[in-house]
Amino acid sequence: GFTNYFQPILIAENFEGDMAPGRNLGFTVHNDRAWFDADDGTSRQVWSTDGVTAWKETNYSFNFSADSELLVADNEIIIVSPNGMTTIGDTDTHINGNFNNISIVFNNLVYNDATGYNIGNEHFTGEIHGQAIEVDGNYWFMATTDNDGMELHKSNGVIIEKMTSTLRGIPAAKFPILYYGHEILFDAKLGADIDTGFLAYDMMTNTVDKVTGNVLLPGDNTKPLIHKGKLWFDCTTGSAGNELCTYDGVDARVHFDYTPGISSSFPKHITVVEDELVLIIDDTTLGGVLVKVDVGISLLWDPEPGQQAAGLVG
Repeated sequence: GFTNYFQPILIAENFEGDMAPGRNLGFTVHNDRAWFDADDGTSRQVWSTDGVTAWKETNYSFNFSADSELLVADNEIIIVSPNGMTTIGDTDTHINGNFNNISIVFNNLVYNDATGYNIGNEHFTGEIHGQAIEVDGNYWFMATTDNDGMELHKSNGVIIEKMTSTLRGIPAAKFPILYYGHEILFDAKLGADIDTGFLAYDMMTNTVDKVTGNVLLPGDNTKPLIHKGKLWFDCTTGSAGNELCTYDGVDARVHFDYTPGISSSFPKHITVVEDELVLIIDDTTLGGVLVKVDVGISLLWDPEPGQQAAGLVG
């Protein structure tokens, strides 16, 4: 538990302004260090920390914008930016080009380029939307491959199969596709729906439908996380604002309405620390606070009383 929880320490700062760590690339753990982007007062570069010290890993002439990504493949850091694809390893390499929606599945890169999308060494016509995942030996992903628009697909790396044809809006825009139980979960509009719902593709029946519970806008503020057999994410319902929600494979529901009624606590940055589920929420009185999940939600730390902006980037 958190009976001997460490006090936060300052490991680096920019005396010329705001470092804004993780603003564009987020935080990724690799080789027992957290890797992230930060501003050193001159430019935005890649940094790493072991929680005690931090140092700048790059000194590139270009910055990492908000649509850049940081990934780990074959024990190397890969950064995808509008400038191309950069690998940080024993030797740094850079390939110019327009690459996006990059995933690593079966240790193969899956990504879009200027003429289509790639799965390993195979190239296909169309466009992938969001991240690809591995399920039962296949690649699963959202893609546009015909006039139906964005739909769920799977592939063995050679053959592409379209699994749905009735999705609307921008599927998996906020809730990336996730395998849980025997379902592929994601957010999307279904058929004539007006609101974005929580959908499940059942791999046993090969059908897609709304998850029982009628929660809306899943994953609007934070990525989903599986902990102790349950799926945790943020969502909205007809009677509650944006709150912490959970799904057990049967029903999706609000775990605890921290800000009662239609007001919201806007859960974000859900993670697990010492086997405890922790996250940041907006408390109407205290501002942005760190909390842990139990039967309800318990306060752990108020870093800056009354400061609503706590934890905006990590």
